Amino acid sequence: MPRRVARPFPHAFAALSMLALGGCATSIVADRVAREWRAPGRMVVDAPARFVVPDESLVSGAPADGCAPTLVDRRYGVQLSLVRASDAHERTWRGDYRPSAPQRYAASEGELVRVECATGFPLGLVGGAALASESTR
Repeated sequence: MPRRVARPFPHAFAALSMLALGGCATSIVADRVAREWRAPGRMVVDAPARFVVPDESLVSGAPADGCAPTLVDRRYGVQLSLVRASDAHERTWRGDYRPSAPQRYAASEGELVRVECATGFPLGLVGGAALASESTR
């Protein structure tokens, strides 16, 4: 009677394939998120060179692991409240802020001001479809 030999190869191949495909899917999702955080839709009109935290210090004092919860435009007293933040763009924290007076920056209903958190530099306005897709995550 011929002797039967166990062949682990098909099972090992299947397991390795699943791991590889899972890694690709994670990479695809991460790339999509990074692209969404890369460039805002429109320019911010009449924004300051830098937003500051409420105690009027420079935003460079913001925590390294995120964004300040509130920023201020000292010229007009407009407060911006953090809605969401991400470090998906080259590990640089960016935050989307809701201004207390959106008309000041020519923002439409539902648009947010995207800010580079370490510097307070206004990057642009985001909203609409991009905002809806990110809020469902």
